[in-house]
Amino acid sequence: MKPDLLEKIKSRGYWRIHFQPLVHAEKLTTIDRCREIVEQSALELRGWEYPAILNGASDVGRERTQQYFELSNDWENHIEFWRMYKTGQFLHYLALREDWLADDQLASMRERGIAPMARLGVVGSVYTATEIYAFLARLTRAGLYDEGVSVGVTLYGTKDRALLIDDPGRVGFSYERKTSAEKLEWNRVHSKEEVLQQSTELSRDLIREWFDVFGWQAAPELIAKDQERLLTRRL
Repeated sequence: MKPDLLEKIKSRGYWRIHFQPLVHAEKLTTIDRCREIVEQSALELRGWEYPAILNGASDVGRERTQQYFELSNDWENHIEFWRMYKTGQFLHYLALREDWLADDQLASMRERGIAPMARLGVVGSVYTATEIYAFLARLTRAGLYDEGVSVGVTLYGTKDRALLIDDPGRVGFSYERKTSAEKLEWNRVHSKEEVLQQSTELSRDLIREWFDVFGWQAAPELIAKDQERLLTRRL
């Protein structure tokens, strides 16, 4: 990873995602296997991967150490790095894309005018939370968390941020939904069965709990509809 990439990510809002097996052991025997299990489990539901794989891209950082494989990417508003450790621990830092819209060539003029650190997209947040748990389910199905998993998801840089209806087909809020929280946290311990059977529902619980901090009690069926659109690629 470039020395300044983590500093860049932390300069604005960002997600920190962490999966930790409940039993400490060497789950993956080689660094190649660390890379392969992420590549095989990654999703591509909305035009880019979660997490980034970017096979064939020459400007992507790929590093190997004795403990983990790491990938880093800094392109437009897709700024992230992840590590898969031989222990099965997965760590992911993902810049909040709303804060880098000025660098997104596909963004509309309205989107490019959104100031960094000001907004949190409703639909984008639902999609990211859903991807996190769907990816976790794939890793679990691959045998990584048979004894259970500790999940930590934190969104940093939320103070004075307001929710944004980032679907042009929807009516915006009648008044600002804003939070004073510096960060939003979600820490849970799940069994293998819970992850495999309830990943979509768990991500829905996460995002509804976070939206409540902005003063919005989102209807479960509204979130479920967005999740279905993502998971069936009907965007």
